[in-house]
Amino acid sequence: MVLARLSADATMNDSRDPSTNESVAAKPLDTKLPLIASVVSIVFCCNFLFGTIGLVMAIQAANAESAGDLGTARITAAKSLKIVALGVALSTLLGIYQGVHFLLAR
Repeated sequence: MVLARLSADATMNDSRDPSTNESVAAKPLDTKLPLIASVVSIVFCCNFLFGTIGLVMAIQAANAESAGDLGTARITAAKSLKIVALGVALSTLLGIYQGVHFLLAR
């Protein structure tokens, strides 16, 4: 009887992410990493397009977290990291292409 009551209390306090129906408490929420990654992408990779989009989304994720909407914050932070990673990958590929093109043109 006591165990049933404890498990019922645990499920009532368990908040779920509406998009995946997974427990929100199961995953830690980090909105600082997308913010840092976006700034590093803009400053060091000169990736203004993807870095700025990632920065805006990271700020939206931080605002959603402070408003208490953890599901939206988690989804937006993940999208921000994916956009920044895509931008860094494309910048790297473009740099390699330019380097090879420069070496072959000599």
